[in-house]
Amino acid sequence: MALSAANVCLYGVVHATVLALGYSPALGFIHNGNQHSFVYDIANLYKIQVTLPLAFFAA
Repeated sequence: MALSAANVCLYGVVHATVLALGYSPALGFIHNGNQHSFVYDIANLYKIQVTLPLAFFAA
């Protein structure tokens, strides 16, 4: 549950950043066919470095 919560928080931060920079969250390179494809692409770059340590620290 901690890992899922950390991933959701990361997606939220990345989504807010993408929108603040004026990019389209639906423009995906790896993930396709979703409104948040670009968010998932960017979040996957930082997921292992950010969410795993936070989730295991919280657990």
